[in-house]
Amino acid sequence: MATNARSRAAALHDAANTSNPTAAQSIADLEIDRNTAKAIAHRNALYNQRRVGDVVAKVIGSAQKEGEAREGDPTTLANMLIGMIDGLAVQVILSSANMSLATMRDICHAFIGEAIARD
Repeated sequence: MATNARSRAAALHDAANTSNPTAAQSIADLEIDRNTAKAIAHRNALYNQRRVGDVVAKVIGSAQKEGEAREGDPTTLANMLIGMIDGLAVQVILSSANMSLATMRDICHAFIGEAIARD
């Protein structure tokens, strides 16, 4: 198996050092895929531990008790916020022409202000 990994590494190295733009793009795509897979695995681990949703729901619930957040089911509001963040993050990761990190931040702040925070 180690030999197979070395062979693949050598092939990737050769492809990266070629003037073939298709091979160079393939290397770039593999690197993006590897990084994306790591990010997804990390996010999955958080979801499997139910940390993200629970933490966000608790924060919203606490804000509701203090009168700083609108009424509503904290878990539903947390799921809406997390779902929106995940969708926007995918667009940022994929370098969407319509979604920069700054735009994502602005949208998240607007959503929290309009859908969650009390006026």
